[in-house]
Amino acid sequence: MTVPPPDAVRRAPPAAAQPAGDVDPALIVWGLSKRFVGRAGPVDALSEINFSVAPGEFVCLVGPSGCGKSTLLSILAGLDGATSGRVVVAGRVVKGPGTDRGMVFQRDNLFPWLTVRNNVRFGSKLKAVRRTFTPERARAVEERCDQLLDVVGLSRFARSYPHELSGGMRQRAALARALVNQPRVMLMDEPFGALDAQTREEMQELLARLSERQGTTTVFVTHDVEEAVLLADRILVMAAHPGRVAKEVRVTLPRPRTLEMRLDPAFAQVRAEVLTSLYTRERRQQSKAALDRILR
Repeated sequence: MTVPPPDAVRRAPPAAAQPAGDVDPALIVWGLSKRFVGRAGPVDALSEINFSVAPGEFVCLVGPSGCGKSTLLSILAGLDGATSGRVVVAGRVVKGPGTDRGMVFQRDNLFPWLTVRNNVRFGSKLKAVRRTFTPERARAVEERCDQLLDVVGLSRFARSYPHELSGGMRQRAALARALVNQPRVMLMDEPFGALDAQTREEMQELLARLSERQGTTTVFVTHDVEEAVLLADRILVMAAHPGRVAKEVRVTLPRPRTLEMRLDPAFAQVRAEVLTSLYTRERRQQSKAALDRILR
């Protein structure tokens, strides 16, 4: 693997899924590979991942379990390192966690001893302290926190503690906490996977509205193809063993998007294209062979 020189990091990687337009990408993933070494020997979790994301673009990663979606997101967040390749955010190589990236996990991970308001302002307050916490910065943090609590519908619950909230409300707080630092890139790892169907739909609509209003660059991991079609500008379909980008599907459905759009034939067409990419003939044959072995 040849790592690109420093003066090349702003150019999109070869064979990458290209964002539309002539603007510099907000995020570049270049030749990214990840190998784990276990008792049974080395395992290639990711192999030569190449894609870029334009500013304000919403990209979804879908794929079968074990294809490395969460591993890839952890590397983008700087929580894990790649075996080869690099990640570039706004022209800077990612070498660890940073405030230029916000992360939302499947679990809300709120601090149980802090109120909703203090959870949301926690990261922004730390950032301000590192840069000298002047009264002006303090007011800016408070105003941003109040605005986001209002946007996600939690102003009335600002003084509540996480255990007093429903799962959906906690995830709203986690989303506000990630947005309060105004990250260049938002990374979301199946953030609605643990929610019931109705709450999940409410969160999908909220995120769709937020994305359109805030214009935040987003990389979103999901197993739900309908969720991906509803939210994304582009869907990257991953294949496993090793994890790699097998196909790019562009979603040209008009915005704003609503749940009712799932009944639109155009929505169904995009959904079918993604599902066809996911359930290849080879994978269907493998699943049938595994089921036959179990039923013998």
